Amino acid sequence: MNTAIKLPSSHTDSISGSFLIAGRLELTFGQQLNNTVVSYSIYGDINKPVIAILGGISADQFVADTNVEGIFVQGWWDKLVGYGKAVDLNRYCVLSFSYVDGQTSDKRVDRANAPSGDLKLSTFDQANILKLLLKELKIEQLHAIIGSSYGGMVGLAFAQSHPQKLNQLVAICCTEKSSAKNTAYRALQRKIIKFSLKNNDIDTGLEIARSIAMLGYRGSDEIEQRFENHICPESKTIRFPVTSYLKHHGEKFARRFNAIRFVNLSLSVDLHHVNPKKITVPCFCVGIKGDHIAPSEKVKSLANRIGQQATFASIESKCGHDGFLTEHEQLIPIIKKVLEN
Repeated sequence: MNTAIKLPSSHTDSISGSFLIAGRLELTFGQQLNNTVVSYSIYGDINKPVIAILGGISADQFVADTNVEGIFVQGWWDKLVGYGKAVDLNRYCVLSFSYVDGQTSDKRVDRANAPSGDLKLSTFDQANILKLLLKELKIEQLHAIIGSSYGGMVGLAFAQSHPQKLNQLVAICCTEKSSAKNTAYRALQRKIIKFSLKNNDIDTGLEIARSIAMLGYRGSDEIEQRFENHICPESKTIRFPVTSYLKHHGEKFARRFNAIRFVNLSLSVDLHHVNPKKITVPCFCVGIKGDHIAPSEKVKSLANRIGQQATFASIESKCGHDGFLTEHEQLIPIIKKVLEN
């Protein structure tokens, strides 16, 4: 397998690029990808200890605010990554990449046809791709992986399969496998999108699927506090504030996200399964009280089964699973402490 990449020798700001994994890439479940392109971003000086930061399935490689060819791109974790921040670029270099989804195009929507079969893309496959990226960037070892949600799953897979490449893992709101209930919810979301693809109404499918997903991501207390369950008085049709909220965010998501990417990465979440007893890398597991996707008690159980090299902490958030995106003040001291140790 041949790879080609353009590598900067030294940099202090951010740089974004891509590299080609030429030829066949063998996947965990027996399938293959051909000529895979991986997009990545680097923040800070690559000669400093490197920390890989990975987010949920809707995240991209832009962890911090980034200037991409004169266009401002807002970072999804900018409050924690930067000079003088929790992940301090004065001390560390940050690396992130956009998860591979099996497509050869970066178009938002593939309007051809629904996929003929499911791509079985494992979190171990994403971990292997990260290992290839490290090799091409000539990074011998990661100082840490900080992974949240799907990124935490990828981090766990990396810790199990490539322990010699990782000093420590911070795994936020993730467990060793999906619950049956959450798998059922995601399977319905994928079915909705596939139906919409066949009927040439991709945006509606993404809107509905995202709305269902948000009910899992957000906390029950937040939903109840934000929306009283009554009919909007100014509406001529029956409309509830909470459904208007879901429709707004579903439509917003549909304008920017790729349907096939959603299907493939959603399935990847459900295929995720690591063996805690095979993880020997020091791990700091963070649960979020009120998280229905990765319940805090399940995250604590994961830490216990990893063993003595694992530590557990929990934070509180009325936003549920999305607390890793909203509870910066609680996460900052945890991340600083882990990195300093």
